[in-house]
Formats: sequence, C-alpha cells, structure tokens
Amino acid sequence: MTCQWITRKDYHERLALSNARYNAFADPLWISLYPSGLRFLQCWSADSDWLILVLCEGGVPNLRSIITPPFAPYVGEVTMGNRCVVDGDELVRFLRKEGYRLLHLDFSPSSDFLVHSSPGKQTFRLSLPDSARELPACFHSKTRNMLSKALREQSSVRVLPITWEVAERILDHYHRKHIRSGQDQLKVLPALSWPLERCFAVEVMQGDRVDWSGLFYIHESTCYYLAGALSASNTSNATGTRGIAAAMEECIRRGIRTFDFEGSSIPAIARYFAGFGAIPEQCPAIRSEDWLWKMQRTVRGVFRK
Repeated sequence: MTCQWITRKDYHERLALSNARYNAFADPLWISLYPSGLRFLQCWSADSDWLILVLCEGGVPNLRSIITPPFAPYVGEVTMGNRCVVDGDELVRFLRKEGYRLLHLDFSPSSDFLVHSSPGKQTFRLSLPDSARELPACFHSKTRNMLSKALREQSSVRVLPITWEVAERILDHYHRKHIRSGQDQLKVLPALSWPLERCFAVEVMQGDRVDWSGLFYIHESTCYYLAGALSASNTSNATGTRGIAAAMEECIRRGIRTFDFEGSSIPAIARYFAGFGAIPEQCPAIRSEDWLWKMQRTVRGVFRK
C-alpha cells in the first residue's frame, strides 16, 4: 500500500469526480467544520483503486497524534472503485515515519473498503419504522417507561436549526463534565448556518425552561446523533429519552431510514442506546501509541488527580 499526503484543494478535485463516493464525515459540508488541523491521506496499491482518509492532526508539542476528527464517530472516507484495502500495519509504519506518536482511527462499519486492523468500538444503529406510531414498539420496556415518564411530566419538544444558544448549552455540559473532545467544533457550528434539511437541533422544554438539547446531522439516508446534554438543573434521563425519540420522529417525517447513535466506550451509555432497540455494529479500528505518548498520558493522569 502506498500513502501520500494531498492538499485540501487536491481533495476537493478528487471528490468532484463522478465515480467518487464518500461517507458522512468526508462530506464537504462536514469538512467545512475544520478550517485547520485536517490532513488528507491518499492510499492505493498496485491492484486497487485509491482511497482518501480524512484525518485530524493534534496532540501536545513533540508528541503529535493522528485521530478520528473530534465530534465525528468515524474517519472521513472517500473511495474510487470497489477494490480499496487499508493495511493497518502499513499505515502505522507510514505515520510513524511522519512523526506521529499516537494513532486512534475508527472506521465506519459500513465502509466501502476492507480494513486490515483490530476491532474498534461498537456503534449502535436503529432501522427506523415507516411511521412514528410504530416507534415505541422498537424500544425496550425500560426506555418506553422513561418516555412515558417524560410525557407525564408534560414536557414539550421543539425542532429548530442549530443556533449558538443550543450549542452553548451543550458546551456548558461539556465544561461541567470535563469533556474536551468536540468543543472546538461546537463553537463554530452555529456560524456555519447549515441548512435545516441537513442538520437540526432538538430541545425538550418544561414551560420556558430548556431541560435537554441535542444535535443531529443527516447524510443521505442516515441521521447521526452528534451530541446531547441535560441542563445543569435537570438530571432525569427521561428528558433525554424524550428528545432522542422526538429526533427519530423528525427523521421518519423526513424519510430517513437509519438512526446512528455513534456508540460509546462507556458501558452505561451503550446500554442506554441499546434500550432504543439499536443494534450494535463493530467498527474496524487502527490504534497505536508509542512509549513517549504512554508516559505523557500517565503523567497527565497523575496530575489530574
């Protein structure tokens, strides 16, 4: 497998080719979230067509990293043809030579190409029914009970474009919970003025008070649950359940067929997603870190305590 960095301009030129295919996180609209920090890596071999991986460069000085872009569940992927293969060992060797000490890449379980790698995280996906009335039948009993509780509390729901106020509520949750990943993207999301048909927010209200906010991104026939957060004054998971169910109803109204929860490495959150009837799918992954990065991670963990 041969690897070569290409420019953003090269990337857009290849993307414009009629037989190029790309996933949600190689979409030009999504790429616009990242004015800097992205790198575009083209891979191919003698007997296969080319593939472009959209990667995010980050890390501390002298300990550079290549990761799945924050606020995105999968590596952005562009394929030309049907015979693309990523050799994980070859990719690690190339990126090591380029000076990267941490590699953490999750690929979509529905990638058009083969990844020679280790298993990564699980994502959770739900095939949506044709009617919103059929939706509760997909849920497990505990999830239905939480939804009933939210309805008894007479909460209301509104679907709206992404605004700074919505993003700020989720940012506040990230700050309170010390969640770093995705904060930069949340700060620029409202400025993009994404069209409502591609990206929307859901808020769950008690009167004029917002108890929960969620962000959702649509690509082709799939809706991705990007982020959701309870307000500081609300701790009920029933509120979030109401918001996610409302987002699914909005997707059904728009003709979306699949709802992707992105998955989670936290067991309690994974069980919560599974309660909506979502089916786990294994993501292929390429992950590697050298001794310097491991030592830095250990030192940072000690000082946080």
